[in-house]
Amino acid sequence: MPTKINQADGPFDSFINTSANYLAEGTPSNATRLGLIATQLAEWDTRRVNWNTIYDKHKDESKRTKTITAEKDDQKKAFVQFANPLLTGMSVKPALTNDDRGALHLALRDAPTERAKITTSPLAKIIPMEGGELTIRVRTTSDNNRASKHPDADHVEMRYALVDATASSSGSSGGSSSDPSTGNGSQNSIPTKAMDCILTESSKKAIFVLALGQENSGKRIYAFFRWVNTSKSADSGPWSTVVQSVVV
Repeated sequence: MPTKINQADGPFDSFINTSANYLAEGTPSNATRLGLIATQLAEWDTRRVNWNTIYDKHKDESKRTKTITAEKDDQKKAFVQFANPLLTGMSVKPALTNDDRGALHLALRDAPTERAKITTSPLAKIIPMEGGELTIRVRTTSDNNRASKHPDADHVEMRYALVDATASSSGSSGGSSSDPSTGNGSQNSIPTKAMDCILTESSKKAIFVLALGQENSGKRIYAFFRWVNTSKSADSGPWSTVVQSVVV
């Protein structure tokens, strides 16, 4: 739940009264602005009135009985069960303000964390495994050996090409970078930059497996990596230099 209604008598008494008053204020009312309908606001106030009646009796030692104490506790429990779903609904309304949160005991929004522009590339390693699988390990420049993800990145992006052993560089006369696909996911030229590659992969983890299948055994893989900020692509990092390996 986004709120914790203090159920000690004094704090609860304060909350049920101040919240009822606050929801009724304004034109339109704060309750309407936050998505409550008229019957819900009316029930909120009715429960407040009933609580005040029983709580006044409980506070008067000459009128306090076990029955009154039990009824007080029952009303308190019933109000919490009634109010919590409504508070949950109000907590996600776009119109919610910090004044609303304070009055209704809703947690304040965390201040947005501004992420810096990523200026480094992943350090990547491609480890061949049997059956046409490759283990990909990436790390930041601040980690010497341990696989790691950049703290300002949502995931690592990989662009790669599968080429035959006889392929030439994409910038030479032996291959074409404008139409590099051979129809089976392979390319007929060795890429010299990330945008030469027609295949992509991404991972939120610093270690992941790329399954290429045994049909690609013997081909070489050429890959480029970068850290990606999905909410602000302009702050994503630069592409790495090429990393290569062989599919076994």
